[in-house]
Amino acid sequence: TYNFGIEWRPLDNLLLRGAYATSFKAPDMQLVYAEGAASFSTILDEYSCRSGTGPAAALGPRDRTACSTQPGDPTVYQARTSLSGNPGLKEEEGTSWGYGFVWDIVDNMSLSVDYYRIELKDAASQLGNDFILRAEAACRLGTWTNNRPPPSAEFCASVLPLVTRQVAPGTALDGRIESINSAYINTALQDTSGIDATYRYRWNTDNLGSFRIDLNYSLVLTNKYKEFAEDELIDYRDLPPFWFYPERSRMRGSISWNKGDWDATLFGTRFGSAWSAAEVDGCYTGVNSGVCYSRRLAPWMVYNLTVGKRFGSNVRAQFDIV
Repeated sequence: TYNFGIEWRPLDNLLLRGAYATSFKAPDMQLVYAEGAASFSTILDEYSCRSGTGPAAALGPRDRTACSTQPGDPTVYQARTSLSGNPGLKEEEGTSWGYGFVWDIVDNMSLSVDYYRIELKDAASQLGNDFILRAEAACRLGTWTNNRPPPSAEFCASVLPLVTRQVAPGTALDGRIESINSAYINTALQDTSGIDATYRYRWNTDNLGSFRIDLNYSLVLTNKYKEFAEDELIDYRDLPPFWFYPERSRMRGSISWNKGDWDATLFGTRFGSAWSAAEVDGCYTGVNSGVCYSRRLAPWMVYNLTVGKRFGSNVRAQFDIV
């Protein structure tokens, strides 16, 4: 791997900079060599529900909402999930680059803004049970619950072997899920870009003491992902969080004051808008799922306030509001 950077100062108070780097990361040893573990959890057998086969043979085809909300539905039952190492995992490889500037506006006041982009190939990822069972049903039936087709034959060839069903003709066990293999796989591509900004200002006064302001802002511009090489590269920044996508922006700031034995700091964090966890089946017509999240949550803030006073060299009292 290699990396390089360049800095240029066209003015005494302005620095321009850029960097490019490559990286690799071997998968953790347990992801490769773990002998395996098993657990039992309640699952929704979506294929049985939608096809009207197996446990749902007496009830006929239905949608997953009817199966998941009906008390005692035969397609909701406990199944074993196994997780073992995958010796075929490859190392994760990445490239990253970015550019930005640092501007010393006046004495003790500075602003920096940087753009970044990170691409990761073959990162290790674990598929969740719910996604595996949704995908199995989509591959067997030809569509997801929103009537979109599965992304590719390669996708289905990777997903279908992860679900093992019992073969017991003439019994109630026929077609039930015996086990789900929630193993780790190499994902095709993660492509993320964003902006980081920092502002700092310090000033002293004759009678009021000294003050300090620190602000940090991060904004995700794109959050692209595809599981398999043949999948479409989709930007999930503004879509429901099917995997691991939190708020799109975050700001942290503090203002501090000090005079003699007294000091105080007000610190706050603003979390940007994110999707709520209120699931509504069938209302989202995006990629690879029939599930949507009904609304975005408004940005929210948290604050901490600290006030302190020093009494001599060995004693200090502090009051905190969190």
